[in-house]
Amino acid sequence: MAKRPFRRTDRLSSQIKQILAISLQRDSREEALRSVVITDVEVTRDLSLARVYYYLIDGDQEAATSAFGRANGYLRTVVGRGINARITPELRFMHDDALTRGRRIDDILSTLDIPEDHREEE
Repeated sequence: MAKRPFRRTDRLSSQIKQILAISLQRDSREEALRSVVITDVEVTRDLSLARVYYYLIDGDQEAATSAFGRANGYLRTVVGRGINARITPELRFMHDDALTRGRRIDDILSTLDIPEDHREEE
Protein backbone atom coordinates (compact mmCIF):
# COMPACT_ATOMS: atom_id res chain seq x y z
CA MET A 1 0.00 0.00 0.00
CA ALA A 2 1.38 3.37 -1.00
CA LYS A 3 1.76 5.90 1.75
CA ARG A 4 0.14 9.22 0.97
CA PRO A 5 2.43 12.22 1.14
CA PHE A 6 2.18 14.51 4.15
CA ARG A 7 0.32 17.58 2.99
CA ARG A 8 0.72 21.13 4.16
CA THR A 9 -2.87 21.16 5.41
CA ASP A 10 -2.06 18.21 7.70
CA ARG A 11 0.92 20.02 9.19
CA LEU A 12 -1.09 23.23 9.62
CA SER A 13 -3.98 21.32 11.24
CA SER A 14 -1.60 19.78 13.74
CA GLN A 15 -0.04 23.14 14.57
CA ILE A 16 -3.42 24.83 15.04
CA LYS A 17 -4.64 21.99 17.27
CA GLN A 18 -1.60 22.28 19.50
CA ILE A 19 -1.70 26.08 19.69
CA LEU A 20 -5.40 26.16 20.56
CA ALA A 21 -5.15 23.39 23.15
CA ILE A 22 -2.37 25.21 24.98
CA SER A 23 -4.01 28.62 24.69
CA LEU A 24 -7.38 27.41 25.99
CA GLN A 25 -5.79 25.85 29.06
CA ARG A 26 -3.31 28.63 29.88
CA ASP A 27 -4.66 31.91 28.58
CA SER A 28 -8.43 31.64 28.33
CA ARG A 29 -10.40 34.15 30.36
CA GLU A 30 -13.58 32.27 29.48
CA GLU A 31 -14.32 29.74 32.23
CA ALA A 32 -16.52 27.72 29.86
CA LEU A 33 -13.53 27.06 27.59
CA ARG A 34 -11.28 25.61 30.28
CA SER A 35 -13.12 22.27 30.14
CA VAL A 36 -12.80 21.98 26.36
CA VAL A 37 -10.62 19.40 24.63
CA ILE A 38 -9.66 20.02 20.99
CA THR A 39 -10.21 16.68 19.23
CA ASP A 40 -9.41 17.55 15.63
CA VAL A 41 -8.73 20.39 13.21
CA GLU A 42 -9.45 20.24 9.48
CA VAL A 43 -8.00 22.92 7.23
CA THR A 44 -9.38 23.52 3.74
CA ARG A 45 -7.06 23.16 0.75
CA ASP A 46 -6.88 26.89 0.19
CA LEU A 47 -5.97 27.35 3.91
CA SER A 48 -8.73 29.92 4.38
CA LEU A 49 -10.84 27.95 6.87
CA ALA A 50 -10.07 25.70 9.81
CA ARG A 51 -12.85 23.61 11.32
CA VAL A 52 -11.95 23.05 14.95
CA TYR A 53 -13.72 20.10 16.58
CA TYR A 54 -13.95 20.09 20.35
CA TYR A 55 -15.36 17.96 23.13
CA LEU A 56 -16.76 19.46 26.31
CA ILE A 57 -15.65 17.49 29.38
CA ASP A 58 -18.23 19.10 31.63
CA GLY A 59 -20.26 22.23 31.50
CA ASP A 60 -22.92 23.79 29.35
CA GLN A 61 -22.76 23.39 25.57
CA GLU A 62 -24.51 26.73 24.97
CA ALA A 63 -22.07 28.52 27.26
CA ALA A 64 -19.10 27.00 25.42
CA THR A 65 -20.56 27.95 22.02
CA SER A 66 -21.09 31.57 23.03
CA ALA A 67 -17.65 31.68 24.70
CA PHE A 68 -16.04 30.52 21.45
CA GLY A 69 -17.96 33.27 19.67
CA ARG A 70 -16.55 35.91 22.02
CA ALA A 71 -13.01 34.49 21.98
CA ASN A 72 -12.81 33.76 18.24
CA GLY A 73 -10.88 36.91 17.32
CA TYR A 74 -8.38 36.44 20.12
CA LEU A 75 -7.87 32.76 19.30
CA ARG A 76 -7.37 33.54 15.63
CA THR A 77 -4.72 36.10 16.58
CA VAL A 78 -2.96 33.52 18.77
CA VAL A 79 -3.04 31.00 15.93
CA GLY A 80 -1.73 33.61 13.47
CA ARG A 81 1.26 34.30 15.69
CA GLY A 82 2.00 30.61 16.12
CA ILE A 83 1.84 29.33 12.56
CA ASN A 84 4.11 30.07 9.66
CA ALA A 85 1.56 31.04 7.05
CA ARG A 86 0.83 34.10 4.97
CA ILE A 87 -2.88 33.95 5.80
CA THR A 88 -4.41 32.93 9.12
CA PRO A 89 -7.41 30.69 8.50
CA GLU A 90 -10.85 31.61 9.78
CA LEU A 91 -11.71 29.44 12.78
CA ARG A 92 -15.05 27.65 13.01
CA PHE A 93 -15.65 25.77 16.24
CA MET A 94 -17.82 22.65 16.04
CA HIS A 95 -18.88 20.35 18.86
CA ASP A 96 -17.58 16.79 18.38
CA ASP A 97 -20.07 14.33 19.80
CA ALA A 98 -18.24 11.19 18.64
CA LEU A 99 -17.13 10.30 22.19
CA THR A 100 -20.67 10.62 23.51
CA ARG A 101 -22.02 8.47 20.68
CA GLY A 102 -19.28 5.89 21.30
CA ARG A 103 -20.15 5.68 24.99
CA ARG A 104 -23.81 5.28 24.14
CA ILE A 105 -23.04 2.42 21.76
CA ASP A 106 -20.89 0.75 24.45
CA ASP A 107 -23.75 1.07 26.93
CA ILE A 108 -26.20 -0.49 24.49
CA LEU A 109 -23.83 -3.34 23.68
CA SER A 110 -23.21 -4.06 27.35
CA THR A 111 -26.96 -4.50 27.95
CA LEU A 112 -27.37 -7.08 25.18
CA ASP A 113 -27.92 -10.66 26.24
CA ILE A 114 -25.40 -12.58 24.12
CA PRO A 115 -25.17 -16.37 24.68
CA GLU A 116 -21.79 -17.62 25.96
CA ASP A 117 -21.10 -19.73 22.84
CA HIS A 118 -21.30 -16.60 20.61
CA ARG A 119 -18.90 -14.44 22.61
CA GLU A 120 -15.31 -13.99 21.56
CA GLU A 121 -12.57 -15.65 23.57
CA GLU A 122 -10.86 -13.13 25.83
